[in-house]
Amino acid sequence: MSYHKIGSPLFFNPDFVISCSQWCAHFIDPLGEADHLIVSPILRSALRESASLLDSQALLPTDVLIVNPHGRKNSQAMAELIASKPASLRYRVLEGGWGDSFSTFIPHLKSTVPAVEQTVDFCRYVENMAAAYKASRLVFFPSLIEGYGMTGVEPMYCGTAVVASSYPAILEAVGDGALTLCPYRSSAQQWRQAVDQVLADVTHWQNKARLRTQQLDARQTQQLQTLSDYFIEIAR
Repeated sequence: MSYHKIGSPLFFNPDFVISCSQWCAHFIDPLGEADHLIVSPILRSALRESASLLDSQALLPTDVLIVNPHGRKNSQAMAELIASKPASLRYRVLEGGWGDSFSTFIPHLKSTVPAVEQTVDFCRYVENMAAAYKASRLVFFPSLIEGYGMTGVEPMYCGTAVVASSYPAILEAVGDGALTLCPYRSSAQQWRQAVDQVLADVTHWQNKARLRTQQLDARQTQQLQTLSDYFIEIAR
């Protein structure tokens, strides 16, 4: 019953378990009772290729892209970043697919930045996420809870710099390709400084992001080979 309470698939007594990160694996199988493989979410050149396509919404270039301003994604840090210097940078906030985050985020932001709609491009939906990343100089991803952190990794495949939290699963994803801060300890000023630091040397961080994607591609090849070898072994 303990596995049921923590939402572990081991409650169903599977033959093996595949997790998206080492961090998740700690919680799914804390006692190490099942064959466990790690296969990070698969990312390949298709994302890079789609980034070169023209978005049907013709997104204008922006400095900072923020995705899914939900509480678990650290919407407070997102709002504080915009409120700290609302007119100095161009922002785009994409609602994301997890609930109506705009219903609370926009009123909260309006209470501190009266002219926020003149400063921030609020988007409920974009057809091509790669194009949204490509149109941004930086993606701000201060999330508090993640199983992996795709919003931190996907921009890197589009050559976009990232500022992210140092949540363990996110670090597995972004490595040293992003500037990271602890989401539970960093102040609004520290997040602001991190964003300013990256934008002041954005080419350097874009290069680090590209290098990280090469490392992720190599890791992905190894993980998929391990998975293939495992299936061949159990089929014998």
